Amino acid sequence: MNQNITIYGSGRLGQAIAKYFPGAVMIDKETKDKKVLLLNSDNIIVTCRGKSKLKIGSTALETRMNELLDNILGIDELRTTMGDSKKDLTVVTNSVDLVARYLQESLPLARVRAFGLAVDKYRFSEYLGVDVDVVGFHGEAIPVLDLKDEQEYIRIMERVNEISLHNFVNNGINYDLCSKIFFEDFNEPYRPTQKVRLNDVEQRILERTKAKFELSYQTFIKERAETF
Repeated sequence: MNQNITIYGSGRLGQAIAKYFPGAVMIDKETKDKKVLLLNSDNIIVTCRGKSKLKIGSTALETRMNELLDNILGIDELRTTMGDSKKDLTVVTNSVDLVARYLQESLPLARVRAFGLAVDKYRFSEYLGVDVDVVGFHGEAIPVLDLKDEQEYIRIMERVNEISLHNFVNNGINYDLCSKIFFEDFNEPYRPTQKVRLNDVEQRILERTKAKFELSYQTFIKERAETF
């Protein structure tokens, strides 16, 4: 891979990802000349996170929204530092889909994508024992199974969510696994919506999920506006 890569955030996940990118530049809050380093990059991998103890929510999505409260200072610093530069940004920081949209709207000349659905694909595939596609948002993904019973989707989604939260609470984040999935996705981005067709039940669940995400995003933007 012939790219100049910068990892914005030197926590455990950032360090795990860096193993796959020899020579990548790592930036943390103590790094000097951040703007120069960022502007010299072809692709910026955003892994920054705060230091406070994470508040576990009742769902994976709620937990990721709690993470956002701790991560936003680093995200705002990146946004301010980047300015109008044209760069590729791959967001790993949670809440990943919300952060990616925030950065895309804040940095209109940048190319921003969220990493997360590849992890959900892995989790659903492991649980179901078959390779499945997923759509939606990280932490609230919908498996594409062509089932007719909406309650069966909900049962599967809730069970995978429970397993993910249980593993997180009891074992923490599997940084080695996450970084491996990230590296594979970085080389061949997982974009399920370009290659799968949803049935009516899946489409209905997805539309509800999109509406929920939009409400969360608009609430977040309103709170940011009131902060400044």
